[in-house]
Amino acid sequence: MRRHDRLAQLGACHGHHRYHGLATLDAYRSTKISQLAQLSPRFRGTIRDLVETGHRDVLLALFPAPDLTWLVAGLTYDRTVRHLSVSRGLHAGCSTELLSVRYDVRDAEAERRAWRALLKALGGSGPPS
Repeated sequence: MRRHDRLAQLGACHGHHRYHGLATLDAYRSTKISQLAQLSPRFRGTIRDLVETGHRDVLLALFPAPDLTWLVAGLTYDRTVRHLSVSRGLHAGCSTELLSVRYDVRDAEAERRAWRALLKALGGSGPPS
């Protein structure tokens, strides 16, 4: 992943494979190669590499608990500002917001703080395995 905006890229990978019904690590690992080929080439290789690397916190972010959803959105008023949010429950107004953070991708420390906040909201943040 590129040095900057890694959190947004990870969020896009998470959203993409979840959209395709691969919400758990077991579901991803048991999916046939022909089904994985249906993932966008933009995300397929990155997701595969992240899963193969097996970093515990990254896997937690890719495959959080089924009732947790997270995303990183770009803001229209500033191309370098991102909004990270985590919610629990169903969408359509029935979810509970657990985290709402804005950060600037040009500030590496701000992105690291957002990453740590995400892990805490997802129930992780231990040392790497």
